[in-house]
Amino acid sequence: MSIQARRERERAERERLIVRAAREPAEAEGWEAVTTRRPAGDPPADHLADTHECSQPVLYCHFTGKDAIMAAVAVEGFADLAVEIRAAHTSASGPEQALADVAAAHGLMTLTRGGRLPPEHHERRLALLLRRFAT
Repeated sequence: MSIQARRERERAERERLIVRAAREPAEAEGWEAVTTRRPAGDPPADHLADTHECSQPVLYCHFTGKDAIMAAVAVEGFADLAVEIRAAHTSASGPEQALADVAAAHGLMTLTRGGRLPPEHHERRLALLLRRFAT
């Protein structure tokens, strides 16, 4: 492997690590939890510049700013969502089941994953979606 190819591979891996490090707090707590700098007194693991021993200048070598990091997180999230929706749609036995599976894969997965929809409300929300869109 050439030096250039190794550097490109390492750069792509660092970008994936930065996106993953930003995605976790964004999904759990919202975008406000994603910060690029560590204010004095904050624990180092809570900020992107300290995650994976990546300095702030390195962050800005990969991304032009927090908005670019957020966009990369969104693109990755939409790619994951597309995989989930495609799998839900193709495995369904009929149109109503496809709608239920796609609804569960999309909105309900997103709400549940972010902690905004408690698991005990999942079935009720799914029934509401089906009543709304199945007619």
